[in-house]
Amino acid sequence: MVNQTETKIVYLGDGKTTVFPFSFAYDDVDDVHVMRYDAATDTETVLTGDYYIDQTAGTVTYPGYAPGQEPAEADRPAVLTAGEKLVIFRETPITQLTDLGEKYPLPILEKMDDKLTFIAQEMTETLSRCIKNSMASDTTFNGLLVEFRASITAAAAQAKAAAQAADTSAAYADAAKASAANASAAAQDAANAQISSSQSASEAERLTAALTAMDVPAWDKAAVYSYPTVVAYTDGQSYRCIGSDVPAGEAPNASRNWIPLTVRGGDDYFEIDMQGALEPRLSPRISASWCLDDDGNLMPRATEDEMAQIAATTAETAAADAKASAEEAATSQTAAAAAQSAAETAQAAAEAAKADAETAKAAAQAASCMEKDSDGNVTVQA
Repeated sequence: MVNQTETKIVYLGDGKTTVFPFSFAYDDVDDVHVMRYDAATDTETVLTGDYYIDQTAGTVTYPGYAPGQEPAEADRPAVLTAGEKLVIFRETPITQLTDLGEKYPLPILEKMDDKLTFIAQEMTETLSRCIKNSMASDTTFNGLLVEFRASITAAAAQAKAAAQAADTSAAYADAAKASAANASAAAQDAANAQISSSQSASEAERLTAALTAMDVPAWDKAAVYSYPTVVAYTDGQSYRCIGSDVPAGEAPNASRNWIPLTVRGGDDYFEIDMQGALEPRLSPRISASWCLDDDGNLMPRATEDEMAQIAATTAETAAADAKASAEEAATSQTAAAAAQSAAETAQAAAEAAKADAETAKAAAQAASCMEKDSDGNVTVQA
């Protein structure tokens, strides 16, 4: 006779209890199972070991083991803590294994048990497709419905807020697109201004170099130099110091602390024709690396003597030009002063335009990426 309705018992962990009694009946000890439930993560684990069922005392020990089979302390699981539950439950296989024989009315009685087993199996299959709460949970089905409705309401509110945020983002995107177009136009204007200012700055630097090159002291091997000293070196070029306290004896033509202000020779043998092809210039200047043969073909220079001769010729030409410039400057101090003033003004304008260009470029890059189209114009990628 089965006069009990209890099929499980749930215990709360306290960090010290390891023995848990149960009183429900069972057909076979293998039908008694133990599950550990963690309320913090809402996860349940049906144990396959580390517990011992004492059938005589009607208890489950967890962690527990049959006498003489205890593992080392380090290999045992932790005792249940607060927030964890231990569920002892019965799960009987839904089968009917009793055969009463064929003598009347035993087959009829056996058929009654078979029918009840069929019904239990069908109910189990149906229940397996239902939403179920954890065996260790105290929440009822109605409680689950309340939680589901609250979750659906919260999800609907979040979806509405996301839709509103999407609309706001679209408006921001349109505004950003308009800002990008304005920034692109500003960048184009700034780029044009920078090109013009750069050309003015280059001209100013050329005039300044021409004026300062008239009186450049020779490099002193025993001297220590710092920015912005300019010296003339034995290779015929002028160098500006860009370092600080450059050690004595560090030659300008072999040091990263110096940059050349003049260029010996001039490799301008090449030019681009109307079709965009590279071809030799009709009237090139002297090059330290290239020359034309008697047939007009471009060829590299063959000997160091020829290169030395070219360098000497170039130096003589530069000296003659410098002398002519010096004489012209000596006879027209007013022109030189005006040129100096123009150079300073152009330099200031170049720096201001460069700053404006960098500001505009940063604004354009913040809105979108810029690129040049086939005509060389600055555009904004979509």
